[in-house]
Amino acid sequence: MSISIKKEIESYKGFVTKIINSVNNQFKHSTYNHLDDFINAYGNRIAGSKNLENAIDYILKKSDLYNLENVHGEEVQVPRWVRGKESATLLYPLYKDLLLGLGSSVGTPLEEIRATAVVVSSFDELYKLSKMLKGKIIVYNEKYSNYKETVVYRSDGASIASQYGAVATLIGSIAPFSLATAHTGWQHYAENVTKIPAACIIKEDANLLHGMYKRGKPIYIAIKMEAKTLTNAISSIIAEIMGNKLPDKVVVVSGHIDSWDVGEGAIDDGVGAFVS
Repeated sequence: MSISIKKEIESYKGFVTKIINSVNNQFKHSTYNHLDDFINAYGNRIAGSKNLENAIDYILKKSDLYNLENVHGEEVQVPRWVRGKESATLLYPLYKDLLLGLGSSVGTPLEEIRATAVVVSSFDELYKLSKMLKGKIIVYNEKYSNYKETVVYRSDGASIASQYGAVATLIGSIAPFSLATAHTGWQHYAENVTKIPAACIIKEDANLLHGMYKRGKPIYIAIKMEAKTLTNAISSIIAEIMGNKLPDKVVVVSGHIDSWDVGEGAIDDGVGAFVS
């Protein structure tokens, strides 16, 4: 490391010490405690919901209370995904309940979808089987490498399967391991594809189905989802702290207050919002 860089780093010692002292003194545990109060008061906050609207009002009032500047909300239109009732059942070769719907997924027709399942571990494998996928339910039992590389099966899996005529997709939770926990999350449809239902299943069930498929057992699954997407207006929160030395310069720090509907949103993204 060059001497000039070392000197620059050392020049920030006073600022860093001030921050550390603040965190360990008057602000100690305050962010955690405020987050704890927040998630217990408002719970899950899916975009467009009344819970999110109330949570936004709370943050605006808190921002005023702490004397932040230019505190206001800017109205934006957002998709409001409504989960509705949902179920997926393995009918053959054994009976077992499955499924947690993915955000933005369409629902099934009024009647449920019943179809034979094809289980794959990659898009390459899906492509090789493309001529036999029409009318099938695709189950992705993808191998986890890291989040960035693996999440594409959730985000793009339904669109890619739809191109080959599949009628629905199920995907193993995007995680290196599982304790029988299904993970919801966002998926999106590519342009000019038929939108098909997309849902998550626990890794244990994805492995179970894959094992059956490898042994040549026919797999028959029934899926019913009432999911739909509406549009709602919400407020995007703006609050400022004017700098002393460079008041005309802007540093943007952000987090999102909304969360998924199946948890309290403490980590995704309550922490990010409150640290912001």
